[in-house]
Amino acid sequence: MRLLFLTEGGEQKGLGHIARCSALAEAAKRLYPGTSSRFVIDLDPGAKELLPENLEGDVDVLCWWNVLEEVLKLARESDITVIDSYLAGGEVYESISAVTGGRTIMIDDYSRLDYPAGIVVNPSAFVDKEKYLPRDGVVYFLGSDFIVLRKEFCDVPIKKIRNVAKKVLITFGGTAKKTFIRDVEKELEARFGDKITIYALGGRKVNAAGMLE
Repeated sequence: MRLLFLTEGGEQKGLGHIARCSALAEAAKRLYPGTSSRFVIDLDPGAKELLPENLEGDVDVLCWWNVLEEVLKLARESDITVIDSYLAGGEVYESISAVTGGRTIMIDDYSRLDYPAGIVVNPSAFVDKEKYLPRDGVVYFLGSDFIVLRKEFCDVPIKKIRNVAKKVLITFGGTAKKTFIRDVEKELEARFGDKITIYALGGRKVNAAGMLE
């Protein structure tokens, strides 16, 4: 199976879209051995180092909705096209859906567009399902049953939660600033002590000075 992921990210856009696409690619390869993935990412200038280290597959960095003919060619050659974007317009989705025959997965967070034929996924636990009106050829996967998780967060054992916190794990998105991280850490140190571990930027550890290790 050949997957095409069209998304965006960077210091200004964050890494959430890329992280979701990466998790889907990882799951597809796990479930369907031999699956190949191609990522086309509109990435902020100078932000290539922010890409997750576990991003599998070919990666092209370009503003893909501005080179639609190239993207449509890639979509035709793929079995499924996944779009995770806040920036691409409705006409881009329409064109991709048309050339794929609806073999398109569109990840959405707030009913941003009237989506064309394909699968629309809103993985929010608080999704307003009434905003997603029935449309010909559109299948909706809505709610927390469809949250996109990396394998590290799947099938984890049930843990007993202590009444008093002894250790705190914090994860930040890729755009968290060092000063913000330190402010949060100081507040938690005051409340819970010094047994705090902080991770940011794709799982890399942040040391006591707020620097990436």
